[in-house]
Amino acid sequence: MKTLPLLTLIFLLSCNNFSGHIEQNVDSKIATAKQDMDAEVEKSKQDFIEAYQIAEKSSDDKLALQTFKANLISADNYLDSMKTEMDKLDEMDVHNVELVKSTFLYKGAGDSIIYKLNNTITTAQAVAKTEKQKAAIKASGDSLGIAATPDTWKEQTFGLTNPLGASMILYGLRAELYNIGMKALAD
Repeated sequence: MKTLPLLTLIFLLSCNNFSGHIEQNVDSKIATAKQDMDAEVEKSKQDFIEAYQIAEKSSDDKLALQTFKANLISADNYLDSMKTEMDKLDEMDVHNVELVKSTFLYKGAGDSIIYKLNNTITTAQAVAKTEKQKAAIKASGDSLGIAATPDTWKEQTFGLTNPLGASMILYGLRAELYNIGMKALAD
């Protein structure tokens, strides 16, 4: 009879140890994915800066170009700061889903994101030289799904998202921001 409780205890401890090992493995993979995405965004940022410097040399309207760059960098910095805040939260804590929802839907973060993205899209179209570039920028903006129903977009994007999901969405928005920037500067 003493063997059964001992075996049960050993089984529970081994399950807990196994669960801890799986959690560490998942955390490691998440950290690696975040590092990879950070590197991808930084590469996109460097590519944008190089393209901007080339465009600046041949630009007739340097003020519009500078405004565009300032809007894009401001949007990127905001998205990055929101990502940093999401990274501070425990993605395993179910209460943080409500915190994410509150932050993006009711405390203005979602509205700020929409404003900054739309502002960047508008200034990108202003510096684009060809109709093809303008159409590509518009298509990128439309693919975000913000313009028609901003409140619905916020709800669908951040309504039931944990901090990790919000962080991944913000990475995607940063990448798309630089994609739009490159479309505006490409010849």
